[in-house]
Amino acid sequence: MRLAPHHYQPIPPPQSKELNWYWKQGYTALANKDYERAIIHFNDLTYRSTETTFGWTGLISIYYERCRSGHNSSCELLFKTLENYKRRYHIKGEDDTTIIQQINNFTNLQIEKVLCE
Repeated sequence: MRLAPHHYQPIPPPQSKELNWYWKQGYTALANKDYERAIIHFNDLTYRSTETTFGWTGLISIYYERCRSGHNSSCELLFKTLENYKRRYHIKGEDDTTIIQQINNFTNLQIEKVLCE
């Protein structure tokens, strides 16, 4: 079983100025519950970098939170994004609840990093 990088090691913020900007903007918007803005930045991260999980994990955290709040279209997006994420990182053998919990923990750490900068 191969786990996504954030499952077993801390990942530093992106080194490129452009990716770091999207990383910072996405997690700042997420910390402020500005989900629409965060979604834009995390989508940009997923399209601009094939090497980081930040965009994917940010989107999954947002869709999970919104789904729990009764936002039905976010529930569909959560499962689609989670399936794409699992395919992308060849994740097998873990249930969705465990993966989402690990992603939410990772996301909270990223928010803390951004707010401390």
